[in-house]
Amino acid sequence: MNNDDVFLRSSYVRPVTLRAALEERYNGEALRQLAQALGVAGPGRKTDLATGIAAAVLGRDASSRRSDDLFARLTDIEKAAVAEALYNEDHSFDEGRFHAKYGSVPVWSSPRRTREGTTLVGLFLMPGTSDRGSDQPFIPADLATRLRTFVPEPRKEVLGCLDEPVSANDDLPLTVVDTEQAAAQELFAVQATWPASWRRLVLVPSRMARRRFSKTWRAVRRRSRSRVTPC
Repeated sequence: MNNDDVFLRSSYVRPVTLRAALEERYNGEALRQLAQALGVAGPGRKTDLATGIAAAVLGRDASSRRSDDLFARLTDIEKAAVAEALYNEDHSFDEGRFHAKYGSVPVWSSPRRTREGTTLVGLFLMPGTSDRGSDQPFIPADLATRLRTFVPEPRKEVLGCLDEPVSANDDLPLTVVDTEQAAAQELFAVQATWPASWRRLVLVPSRMARRRFSKTWRAVRRRSRSRVTPC
């Protein structure tokens, strides 16, 4: 990769309109499939197809429910993907994070692989491009503005918890060790070895004293964690 390639990648700006994004991210065959799914008249030039599809998705004015109707035809996982990208700061779709949260990701054809057809989610999420390593699927700005009027925020991530610890390996017994008391006793033992000036710091409730004590306590904890007890 030469310096010109690096500059072009760093200066690249994603399309802000649905029409421009469709024209950039899809080839003619993919656009014809999308146009056919929407009942948009064709065939035509790539520019004309992109313009017709964008008009069909966005509707003629703000009162149009065309976007609502198309969104309702998506699967649950596709709706979740659109919502996650819509309420992301830059309207981009993070596939790894989405898979971790939902267990799967929606499937839509890439701009140059259209044998399987292009699903309707491709009208809302523009696919990323392989020639830009950091480029992710995204929602164009004008479409995001329309979607925000009716697409709810995605569900919040909830971390589960257990009342009792569970062994990760059935072949090994689970041993629970309460180290709180042991750590406190170890701290007292360490304090006994401190010079008298250090021990007085514990009794002086000043900001400097608390800072020095916290630093020493962290060092003690690091030594405690790194110590290996022989079997």
